[in-house]
Amino acid sequence: MKDLHSEYNIARHNWSRYTYSRDRGHIDWVKAADRNEKFYLGDQWSREARLALGTRPALTVNVIFSIVELMCGQQLQTQADIVYMPKGHGTMEQATVMTKLVGRLVDITGYHNHEAQAFFDGIVMGRGYIELRWETDDHVRGEPRIFTINPKHVIPDPDAETPAPDQWNDVIITRYHSLSAIEAMYGADRAEEIRNRYAGTDHVSSQEDGIPNDTFGGDSQLAGTNYLYDAFFENERGDRFYRIVERQHRKRDRNVKHFLFPTGDIRRVPASADDEYIANIIAVAGAEIMEKDIDRIRWTVSTQDTLLMDSWSPYRHFSVIPYFPHFQRGRTTCPVDQMISPQELINKMLSQSVHIINTSANSGWLVPSGSLINKTIEELQESGAETGLVLEFDPAKDEQKKITPNQIPAGIDRLFNIGLEATKEVSGASDAARGFDSAEVSGFRRSTWRIGQRLLRHRHGVGFLQPSTA
Repeated sequence: MKDLHSEYNIARHNWSRYTYSRDRGHIDWVKAADRNEKFYLGDQWSREARLALGTRPALTVNVIFSIVELMCGQQLQTQADIVYMPKGHGTMEQATVMTKLVGRLVDITGYHNHEAQAFFDGIVMGRGYIELRWETDDHVRGEPRIFTINPKHVIPDPDAETPAPDQWNDVIITRYHSLSAIEAMYGADRAEEIRNRYAGTDHVSSQEDGIPNDTFGGDSQLAGTNYLYDAFFENERGDRFYRIVERQHRKRDRNVKHFLFPTGDIRRVPASADDEYIANIIAVAGAEIMEKDIDRIRWTVSTQDTLLMDSWSPYRHFSVIPYFPHFQRGRTTCPVDQMISPQELINKMLSQSVHIINTSANSGWLVPSGSLINKTIEELQESGAETGLVLEFDPAKDEQKKITPNQIPAGIDRLFNIGLEATKEVSGASDAARGFDSAEVSGFRRSTWRIGQRLLRHRHGVGFLQPSTA
């Protein structure tokens, strides 16, 4: 019989750890990641900035997109293959077999595609993740599967000081799921328990575009306002999606059996090992059986207060594998972070230049009262900037004069170039890397180099055409 009180306490502790990790920097990071994504996609003017500009132009020259595509193209071009070499008592034949085996696994899991996506996420948002699991969907004994995870759904240990997951206390993957999805993964009883738990409860958040896959930052606006905050989401059709917290964490396990070899090496006895397997290792390797307390990975899955799963992980490591382009004592950053300010300078200087040119074409008129004969003041206001404008005026009165427009301030063009150079400098994407090398390079070499480097910017998009079986 289930201990409902104990399960409730485990679920509440799981949720408490999630809220602690979420509020310890993850919400702020998600806001920055959202900003970086918008800049990459070309949405570089905030709503407030557009309103402040009024009718003035808000132009965008998306240098960030070009540089990110170049970086991703270079990564695709330099992807490495795994090759084994013999060491110690190993032979070249064994190394060759291992190389072919791993090469086959890389191929069937689509590893290079997932690696490229994690690299892209890292370059744009500062964090990329892939997940490695052993799945039994297609094979009774199981086979490796690799998944790419949205970095906004992964919350690393907020107390960690190293990028190595083996030194983290826990890692959390959290998403919203419908009741039907929960039933398929964890059973009808659990889904019904969740349905009854929130029956008659009004939804506490809303989203404009369906399931909120990218809403950690948006959720933070309601933090602490309601007991049910962040527990579930209800869309406009009344469909509910419940937040599932999947947490992998370290926990002490007592009296775990290990092999003790004559060399002093210690290896844990596999959970699937039977008596015959253990007896064979003892006989062949001269090992002994010993018991030892160790830290193992515990896998706990829950909603806010309903436990869905709590068992030992079949893996010795977290299934989540991170990629951080730059990591400094728990803080991550990326090239796009550094390019934001130069990109804003480029946009502002270009928009200001166009605004000055526009105002120069229609700077206005100084018209003495009653001097116009063939037009009214209102008509002149509408057509005063047209080409071939003819004005008839009373010679007895002063002549109409066009207002002298403001001149483009000296140096505004240099500010644009400063922003462009700064973007290339902070990203490390030189003119040569982008296919714009200097004139002293020989003609043929320069031509072939330019073609190759410029094509790199298209490899990221072309890479998505590669089929993946994962």
